Amino acid sequence: MQRAFALLGTIVLLMGLATFSQAETIYISQDFEDAEFTVGYEFTSMSDGLGDASITEGLWRRGYGTHGAYPAVSDISARSGSKSILLDREYDNTQTYRFWGYTEVPEGDGITSGQFVASAYFNRNGTGGTCAAFRPDYPGNVTDSSWETIETGYVSFSDGELKARTWKGVNAWSDPILTVPETGWFGVAMVVDLDTNYYDVWYDDGSGWTEVSSDIEMNNPSPPLAINSIQFLPQAPADGYVLVDDIMLYSGSTVIPEPSTLALLACGLLGLLAYAWRKRR
Repeated sequence: MQRAFALLGTIVLLMGLATFSQAETIYISQDFEDAEFTVGYEFTSMSDGLGDASITEGLWRRGYGTHGAYPAVSDISARSGSKSILLDREYDNTQTYRFWGYTEVPEGDGITSGQFVASAYFNRNGTGGTCAAFRPDYPGNVTDSSWETIETGYVSFSDGELKARTWKGVNAWSDPILTVPETGWFGVAMVVDLDTNYYDVWYDDGSGWTEVSSDIEMNNPSPPLAINSIQFLPQAPADGYVLVDDIMLYSGSTVIPEPSTLALLACGLLGLLAYAWRKRR
C-alpha cells in the first residue's frame, strides 16, 4: 500500500514537472549581469551589431535612424545585481531597439502559434516625458534592414500612464490601465495568444505579477518567420532615457505557473513526503 502511494505521488510529481516544463520554453532571457557592451559605437540601421552576439546573451540592434544613439549598460538603479541597460533618445524619435536571442534567424525557429509571454522591468528614472513601449517582433534577415513587425499590439507608458494598444479595427490606445512610478522599478508583461488573436497585460509593482487588463483584440498577419525578438521604442526628451532589465520571451500561458500546475507539484511532493515519513516510522 505504501509503495503504491509512493508510486502515485511520484507519477503526480512527474506530471506536474512535465506540465511546468512544457509551459515554459525560453527564447530570450537577459539580466545584463555578465553582459559586455561597446558603449558609444555609432551605426546606421542594422548594418552592424552591438555587444555579445551569443545565444545566451542575445544581440542588440537599433532599427531606424542614422544618428549615434546606442544602448549602454548602466549601473544606475539596477533592479538586480549591478547592471541594467539604458535606452536613450538623443536626437529624434526614430530610434527603435530590438533584442533577440540569435545571431542568425533561422526560418521558423521561434514561437509560431499558441501562447507566449514577453516581459521586462523598466525604470523611468524621473524623466517625466519618457515613453517606453515593447512588442514581439518577426525579424527578417539581420544582415540587412528588412524587418517584419507583428502588429499584435503593444503596451507602453507615457507620462506615468500604462496603456495597451489594439490593432483590431480601431488601431488605438486604451484608456489608462494604471499609473506607473516616476522612479523605481516596475514590471510589464504581455501574454499573447496567436491562435485567438487576443493578449493580456500583466504588471508587477514589486509584490508579484498581477493581470491588469485582459482580452485585448489584435491582428495576426502571420508572416513567414517566427517570433524570437522583442522591440523597445524609447521616446523621451533629448536628455531622457529609460532603464530596462530582466528581459524574457518564452512560450507559455502566464508569467507565473498555472494554479493547476502548482497543485500537481504540491500533491506529488506531499505524497512522497508522507511515504518517507511512514517508512521512517
